Amino acid sequence: ISLQALDLIRDRNFNMLTDSCLEGQFSNEDGTELVRLASRCLQYEQRERPNVKSIVLALTPLQRETELSFQMWTNQMQETLNSKKKGDTAFRHKDFNTAIECYTQVILSYRFSCF
Repeated sequence: ISLQALDLIRDRNFNMLTDSCLEGQFSNEDGTELVRLASRCLQYEQRERPNVKSIVLALTPLQRETELSFQMWTNQMQETLNSKKKGDTAFRHKDFNTAIECYTQVILSYRFSCF
């Protein structure tokens, strides 16, 4: 599944990556921006991948409204940071399937926490 997601990201086919219940919830421009960000997160070289702060900054303009309480948001962010750390460790150990799964989870969690 993760390799399919990677192919969809590379092909910029973000409509196939989204949950059908989100249809119409974001513009093509926002979808393109999310695909661009996802592509950057999956770069082979660590220095070419964005850090968490730059990911949050990139997603902030895409934010429409926040319905989560601060505590829920804080918990989600902690889980997201843990996923990123796990992905970084997997990447360093050349476990690319796990790394892709973790980074995909990071991107999706940021996306859902911001919309």
